[in-house]
Parts: sequence; C-alpha cells; structure tokens
Amino acid sequence: MKKTRKKSAKSAAPQNRQLAKFRTEITSIDRQIAKLCSQRLTLTGKVFDLKRKHKMNVIDKTREATVLTVYLKTLGPKTTLSRIAKLTDSVIELSPSYPSKK
Repeated sequence: MKKTRKKSAKSAAPQNRQLAKFRTEITSIDRQIAKLCSQRLTLTGKVFDLKRKHKMNVIDKTREATVLTVYLKTLGPKTTLSRIAKLTDSVIELSPSYPSKK
C-alpha cells in the first residue's frame, strides 16, 4: 500500500503545481478587478455628486441596462444570463452612493 501512496503523491505533484499556477493567475486577476472596482467607485461617486447637485435621479434603469449589455457581450458565452445579472447588480450596488435595498 505504501508504494501506491507514493505513486499517487508523485503523480499529484504536477497537478498541485498546475493548480497553484492557476490560483496565482486568478489572484492576479482578482487584484486587477479590485483596482478597477476602486476606480469605478471613484467615478460613480462623482456621478452621484453631479446628479445630486443638479437634482437628478440617482437610479437610471437605462444606464443599468447598458451596463448589463456590456457584461453580456463579454461574458455571455461563458456563463448564464442570471449570473451575469447578479454580477452587474453587485457591481452597480457596490457604490456607497447607490441606495441600499432594505
């Protein structure tokens, strides 16, 4: 039995290295996403301030539909519409100036 375990450990080593490589790449992408979200939050804050100054509605359903369309065009073939909608809702609601759902 010990021989089998040693072979399994040896054969799993390349898989573990590959898994670690994938996870490192994912972490790098996650950092990029976080930086982009931070930039987006800065801009949405400016949009909110402008809308408040000019007494405009904060929520713009047409704009939200545009955001969804952008994500659909990019992610559509790789996931489902409901998952993309959840993602876009989360991205939009991430802004502290977006009215929270209670």
